[in-house]
Amino acid sequence: YRSIEHKPGMAKSQLGLGNYNSTLSRTEIANAYYFEAVALYEELNDISGLSIVCNNLGSNFAELLQYDKAAEYHQRSLSIKMQIGNPNLIGVSHLHISESLIMQHKKEEAIAHLLLAEEYLEKFNNRSDLVTVYGYLRELNEEKGDFEKAVNLDWIPRYIILDKTGKVRLYRAIETD
Repeated sequence: YRSIEHKPGMAKSQLGLGNYNSTLSRTEIANAYYFEAVALYEELNDISGLSIVCNNLGSNFAELLQYDKAAEYHQRSLSIKMQIGNPNLIGVSHLHISESLIMQHKKEEAIAHLLLAEEYLEKFNNRSDLVTVYGYLRELNEEKGDFEKAVNLDWIPRYIILDKTGKVRLYRAIETD
């Protein structure tokens, strides 16, 4: 893509290389690629791509225990996603912000973002991420000593179907009254 100056392809390539290095726990190398992607997405005015790479930078900085930078990039990603207006993306951003806050032991702020994540993810019917939200809420309420909330969040009927190799093929949380 560089040789033909195709900037959208270059941005996606940098994002992909960042993702690849991030999965290998080469966070610093991943961030270098992500910063290149940020510059390209900004130049292209591609807010969708920019929101993704900012989210990834936020997660990586949280892993590096650089919480101020994590908050900066997660907040930037959330702001962009609010411009886009997709409730699922907004909910996932609140979930990622809460994870960073949990790592910092900022439980009340984390709970506030988890409740926002729940609200947005419910609108989109994103059951997969809602299970994560409920798990965090249960743990945080248990740590606070609010066992009634913790138990209520943990008593969600579920079923899981595994294939012959043990891989999860179907996971459902069942809504009840």
